[in-house]
Amino acid sequence: MAMTRRDLLTTTVLAGAAAAFGLRPSAARAFRIEEDEVTEQLYLAACEQQNAHAELVRDLIAQLEATEGHEQAVAEVRAMKCPVCGCKLAAAVDDAAKS
Repeated sequence: MAMTRRDLLTTTVLAGAAAAFGLRPSAARAFRIEEDEVTEQLYLAACEQQNAHAELVRDLIAQLEATEGHEQAVAEVRAMKCPVCGCKLAAAVDDAAKS
């Protein structure tokens, strides 16, 4: 179905009138991520139960050492966050350095 000139003008006028009156289309609410404290605790518990942070830190440092020095790799990993729970990996880096 082709759009006629009348349809185009009507749509344009209505959009202009809505903008003039300050009517804005509402934000799309079809996809929204809302995390609460319970969800965050579940993510953190999953990482702690599987000792995932220590393993992730070891892997990341090993990968980064191939292109950078050890100290630079450790500093970069210390600044990263866990992709699962979102908490900082600094504590896991410190634990890995102790052992």
